[in-house]
Amino acid sequence: MQEENQIQTKEIQDDNLLTCLAVLNRDKEIVLIYTNAEQTQNFSAGVISEIFDNEVIISHYLPNGKYDGYVVKQISNIYKIETDSKYVKKIKILGKINKTKHDQLCRVQGSGFLTLLTYAHETKKVVTVELINSGNNDATGFVQQINDKYCIILMLDEYGENDGVSMFNIEDISHLSCDGDDEIVLKQLHDALYDNQTQ
Repeated sequence: MQEENQIQTKEIQDDNLLTCLAVLNRDKEIVLIYTNAEQTQNFSAGVISEIFDNEVIISHYLPNGKYDGYVVKQISNIYKIETDSKYVKKIKILGKINKTKHDQLCRVQGSGFLTLLTYAHETKKVVTVELINSGNNDATGFVQQINDKYCIILMLDEYGENDGVSMFNIEDISHLSCDGDDEIVLKQLHDALYDNQTQ
């Protein structure tokens, strides 16, 4: 009985990380992924939907169990994975109540970043990009152009207005999110502004 009530936390070592991720990917269970060693209370909650050599894609959930897009994390940054905690169980229950669904992503060239950027480009979803572990949102907007080397983003400001263009190397991306709550709000603002102008 005592074992059942324990929070299962997997402290990660390099040799068993991929095995652990593979099992979690197979089982499609909601987990908490910790990657920020400076802010250890921060985590990403979701299902590990795709595993690559260097990255994982997480189908992300809000604290209320609703859809929160996708996040790409670098495997080398993962230091803790939490399963079966009360918080995880809460998200699982709320996810079922809300009938939360994520699209199946089409893998691109063995890269989590390329896969999610391509999905965003094809579906016209907003992305947020962090470069070289800056801790900042270095580019937020629509993917205008992408190849296996670089990406061009049509940037949006906090009001959903066009705010120039950003081009960067894909290998410099350290964190990527797509179609999360904040990005959906920006897309709604952008669509309201610019759809009205074309009518």
